[in-house]
Amino acid sequence: MRHGYRAGVAALSVSVVLLSGCDTGTAANTNGQPFEMSAQVSVQGFAFRQDNVSVAVGGEVTWTNEDAPPHPLRFEDGRTFSLAGGDSVTVSFDEPGVFAYRCAVHQGMRGTVTVGASNTSADSTPRGGY
Repeated sequence: MRHGYRAGVAALSVSVVLLSGCDTGTAANTNGQPFEMSAQVSVQGFAFRQDNVSVAVGGEVTWTNEDAPPHPLRFEDGRTFSLAGGDSVTVSFDEPGVFAYRCAVHQGMRGTVTVGASNTSADSTPRGGY
């Protein structure tokens, strides 16, 4: 079984979940690679580094604020998560789709999470008007 790592992810501690038969019927992200179960986003210099990430259904994305000022995350469905300087937050995604988010304070900070289904590709239409 082959596991790919994105640049920068190898330096972080990543948990890998092995599923039997995952080589067949696994959805691929926009790069043609299987969706991973986790992704990391750094908040640095008033920007989301890795602002467009992909995970499998049931996967998690962890945001870490490396800036001193807070950056509250706001998703299109109204969920918000506060990120004080040095804080991290992990969010699970249980349905396929493309989920847009932004910093509620710094309007230019925007990103997306693409969540792939087990047997189909994710809907490429962002949800919400972000």
